[in-house]
Amino acid sequence: MKAAFAGRAVIALLIVAALGIPLFGAYYLTVVFAIVSGYILAQSWDWLHGEAGYVNLGHYIYYGIGAYVFSICVVNGVPIPISFVLATLFTGLVAALLSVPLFRLHGDYFAFATLALLPLAELLASNLPSITNGVDGIPLPPAGALIYGIDVKYFSFYVAFAVAVLAFWGTVRINRTPFGYALKGIRSDEQAAETCGVRIWPVKLKVMVLSALVAALAGCTYAWSFRYVNPLTVFGLNVALIPVAMALLGGTGLLWGALVGAIVLSSLTQFLLVQMQFLQFTVIGMLILLIGRFMPGGLLRAGPIRKIPFLAPLGREHHERLTAGIAARTPAEATLPLERASVRTG
Repeated sequence: MKAAFAGRAVIALLIVAALGIPLFGAYYLTVVFAIVSGYILAQSWDWLHGEAGYVNLGHYIYYGIGAYVFSICVVNGVPIPISFVLATLFTGLVAALLSVPLFRLHGDYFAFATLALLPLAELLASNLPSITNGVDGIPLPPAGALIYGIDVKYFSFYVAFAVAVLAFWGTVRINRTPFGYALKGIRSDEQAAETCGVRIWPVKLKVMVLSALVAALAGCTYAWSFRYVNPLTVFGLNVALIPVAMALLGGTGLLWGALVGAIVLSSLTQFLLVQMQFLQFTVIGMLILLIGRFMPGGLLRAGPIRKIPFLAPLGREHHERLTAGIAARTPAEATLPLERASVRTG
């Protein structure tokens, strides 16, 4: 009960703090927008990896597709809300189509096949000038930069924050439904899960499409806020793997892992961008290597964190927290000791 109350208090505190961020100026708004966008991408990526065990290194293409389709719609006069809907639906359709060949692969083959989607998407966006305007990218009309005299960045920030809340709520729901347990069954042993009656293909298709829809919404808010997209910024390898690093840094399969990873890595990126830009990705890469070597489960599963009573539950998955709670509530005298017990079969 205390842990649940503490979790709700933290969520309320984060919401209040985020809603007040625009009052501190454009710089802090941009920094927190980057954290929120990173969390959305890391959390939606973790639905497939942390829950189902599939390493989708090309997850960022859904972000890019959402940004591009949104920009194309806006440039052609489609209202902003409808552009959001069309971009999200189109990205979901692409994810469903890609799932057909991709889920025929497993393990490293799946990971490398999804990684190949990034340079392919960048190549297509750079060489289809009639649709994407090629390497020059798509600038949004300047007439839409203000809404009722207010910079559109403020509106896009609140939309992105709403999407982040949706992603967090979706993670909670996934962990508490049969769909989530089916994903964990696939992660543990796909053949055993199928033998137990789990319909493998519909479950994997559903989680792929859901993660793509949320990533596409993040891409739409990015395009709306910065009012410009080009192939390198939404499909480039130098940015595409950062959300993956965020999820791994915090701890995959955990409710708070992606959020912790997004806050730590985004803050570190901003600091390095100001202090030592030429070493930015070198330092981040070394940090990830060290965490992978000494804390392979992420920060929240690290030994020092798990020794702190109020932080220890953050390093457990939902079913582990349930098991721990049941064990804590079960009186010792309820255990029935068995001695010299035997089972006869045949």
